[in-house]
Amino acid sequence: MAGTTLTSLAGTIFAEEGLITAMNAIAPIKEFAHRFTEAEKAPGSTIKIPVFTAKAAQDFDGDYTKNADAAEGVDLLIDKHKFDSKVYSDTDFAQCPVAFWKGAGQAVGKSVGLGICKTVTDLITADTLTGTGAVFSPSAGTKKQLAALSAQCEKNDFNPAESILLCSGDVYTQILSLMDAHVYGGPEAIREGSLLPGLYGFKRIVRCPTLTVNAAVVHCDAIGYGGALLAPQSKQVLEEFGYTQDEASGLAIGVRRFGVNTSGKNYIVGEILMGAKLLQPTKGFIVAAQ
Repeated sequence: MAGTTLTSLAGTIFAEEGLITAMNAIAPIKEFAHRFTEAEKAPGSTIKIPVFTAKAAQDFDGDYTKNADAAEGVDLLIDKHKFDSKVYSDTDFAQCPVAFWKGAGQAVGKSVGLGICKTVTDLITADTLTGTGAVFSPSAGTKKQLAALSAQCEKNDFNPAESILLCSGDVYTQILSLMDAHVYGGPEAIREGSLLPGLYGFKRIVRCPTLTVNAAVVHCDAIGYGGALLAPQSKQVLEEFGYTQDEASGLAIGVRRFGVNTSGKNYIVGEILMGAKLLQPTKGFIVAAQ
């Protein structure tokens, strides 16, 4: 569920539609360690990403606090400013055609969401992930090759059930061709680009449009990312300023609306200040095409 601090009808429609679209765009990376905050930050600030470590269960001896540990807080530099803006007329704002503001919000949300996703997937390269790789052909990959990717996780000393298989469009299509719909989960696999959890031992198998390699297997704790709102230099010069936030993930996108007297144009902007960091490079590997 989304909430917004925007007060105008146009701003509210724009913000809520933008958030929904941005959430869809970052779906391929949603399992990685992350933290979003609605607090206003400046570029170069840091936020802490919680990373939890699983350990063996203890035998109860009357004390629940024994050997309890806190989440490790990893400092994340938020040094990327992702935004998109649209021009609107005085009439657009006064009459508030719903289709116009929905379309503007969706376009900006997609741009910002893909910007977040690309910042994360740009960390996934043959130079950065140090686990021993494997092979899956985007045109002739087999079920045996796919199963071998799961086994390769264990050879690299991490659990495939806690890992994501990120696929280029060609690899994802090839995987779909290997299975019937009742196996891979039905039409949502095509509409949303995500297969049923647990297939071939992976937490998820997803299509990732911003991925620059053939495919990659990455543990959920191997990458951390997060974001915050950008503090404006002066809110007094803005006609409207606020944000919209997803209550479940915490993703918050800032919205500012203003006019430029010299040009006579009005602008509405969606933005986020964010960063991403490779936390455990050994818990991931590249899947080459051959």
